[in-house]
Amino acid sequence: MVLVAGTLCAARHWVDYGYAAALARHWRIINIDPLGHGDSDTPHDADSYEVAGVTADLIAVLDAEGVDRATVWGYSRGGWLACNMASRYPDRVDRIVVGAYAMHAHEEEVGRLLTPLAGFLREGNWAGLWRALDVSDREFQRMMETTNDALAVAAAIDGSKRPTRYVDPGSIRCPATYYVGSKDWIVPHVRADVEALDVAAARAAEHRMRRHQIRRLRPDRRLARTLRRRRLPPGFRRALLVASLAIFPVVHDRLVYRSSMLM
Repeated sequence: MVLVAGTLCAARHWVDYGYAAALARHWRIINIDPLGHGDSDTPHDADSYEVAGVTADLIAVLDAEGVDRATVWGYSRGGWLACNMASRYPDRVDRIVVGAYAMHAHEEEVGRLLTPLAGFLREGNWAGLWRALDVSDREFQRMMETTNDALAVAAAIDGSKRPTRYVDPGSIRCPATYYVGSKDWIVPHVRADVEALDVAAARAAEHRMRRHQIRRLRPDRRLARTLRRRRLPPGFRRALLVASLAIFPVVHDRLVYRSSMLM
């Protein structure tokens, strides 16, 4: 399973919030810092982040690890990258899990979210960014401010719009599982995605979490009940109840990732 973090996030957050450990017993985990994030390269030019290149970077990690096909789980911008991997490299992706992202939101998200966020980051205006995202947790804010290169993240946002953020749902043939916060503005767009995809392969789920924020995962009985409601494949259900992990950092071209072996 490939884990791809969202804007301002990194591979370590899949670990910090419990996801990587919970998945690692039944899956081999490849946990990637996307370009511009975490320990990977952080170029400040938007051209470095055009979709064809950043998607090819992720496929290059699979090649380096000798992986022919993988399940790809992406959150927010990582969901966009997961959809692009499935669309552009259908022979390399078995299924996708998409959190807090919708292909049908591609027009609205540019004006509503992406352009303002990139502007705040270029200006170093973290206070404006947190107001726009409705994030008030100061500890979380400090963590993001001290671990991100603001100009690189701004460039990553700008580059993602070149030439377009659009991903054609009709180009995705693999099974897809969606999850989204029930108060997130993209909920109607997620439903539109699900309707556009094969109904037998796509499952839409709404988490009762607060808007568009990653939440800490606790692998316990509540999680088991949640996963049953979400109708995830049996492998997911088993894997999310365990907690052993062996992760080793690897540098490959522009990216840093961590690969675990089944234990």
